[in-house]
Amino acid sequence: MSSEATALSHRNRGLSTIPMISFQRIRTVLTDYARHSQERDRTFPERLVRLLRDGYQKLPEREILSKMSELESKRRRLISLGLLDSESGLQDLTEDDVRRATEALTHLRLAISEEKLRVLR
Repeated sequence: MSSEATALSHRNRGLSTIPMISFQRIRTVLTDYARHSQERDRTFPERLVRLLRDGYQKLPEREILSKMSELESKRRRLISLGLLDSESGLQDLTEDDVRRATEALTHLRLAISEEKLRVLR
């Protein structure tokens, strides 16, 4: 179907306000996202150690929870658009949970990396 025919089809269905985005563009963006995500996952342990060595300004637990909530809202929007797979996560985190999570972070990160690589066997 030509882009003019697609636009006409969208207008006929009342979708004229939806921007026309090509499937190729969506595919390119998702490929870039996957590549970037894999790179960030792979380098996470190194970036964590570097952060600890160089020093960092600790965020208050309340601010961490606020940022996590903002990210979750963005993720839900992308899931609703079909750009990300649905994920389940903890919705009732507390400041104490955030404090305790710091202790288990490195162990969890290693386990996640092992699981991801196991899929590729």
